Amino acid sequence: MNNQFEVFLGLGSNIGDRVNLLKAARQSLENLPLAHFRASAIYESEPYQGARQPPYLNQVVGGWTQLSPSKLLNACHIIEKNLGRIRKKRWESRLIDIDILFYENLVLNTEQLSIPHLDLVNRGFVLLPLAEMIPKQIDPRTNQSIETLLDHWKYHSSEPTPVLFNNISKVEKSEKAVIEYQENRNLYHQQADQKFRFDVKTLK
Repeated sequence: MNNQFEVFLGLGSNIGDRVNLLKAARQSLENLPLAHFRASAIYESEPYQGARQPPYLNQVVGGWTQLSPSKLLNACHIIEKNLGRIRKKRWESRLIDIDILFYENLVLNTEQLSIPHLDLVNRGFVLLPLAEMIPKQIDPRTNQSIETLLDHWKYHSSEPTPVLFNNISKVEKSEKAVIEYQENRNLYHQQADQKFRFDVKTLK
């Protein structure tokens, strides 16, 4: 896994065939490729900040990539376009949305991309699936674990808590997949240099 970086991405859809759109997005991301690909359960959530829209299906996926942050972002936009998304205005309903949540422990702020996602701490539909996958992961912006951020969100947010989308979530949550992913993740981080510092210029 030399020169590969662990990433987590958030998926969302609230119009069209939401289930199959998420499935197509997962398959496209895995084929980038994202090595040791894994997906969280799927959650159904009310539109962010009370927007008058249909409910969303949300999910988080993770894996390792050789793509730089900017190239990964471009790949996500291509996948969205291929699945029919046309960007018109912010906060609109969408066939598919793919956000980069984490890229290792990188903190990046450019006009095109912010990592970790700037609004991550306010989004239960992101924190819940992240807590399912990586509860102890530290958010480098806040220096808080995902499970701590989720607890804070539950206590302070007025947003409805997303619910498990039981119809298909079990497909994504086999014990074997969870164990294998965590074993691969632990092995990678044992081999990695814990004092590694990203040179942002080389990642663009």
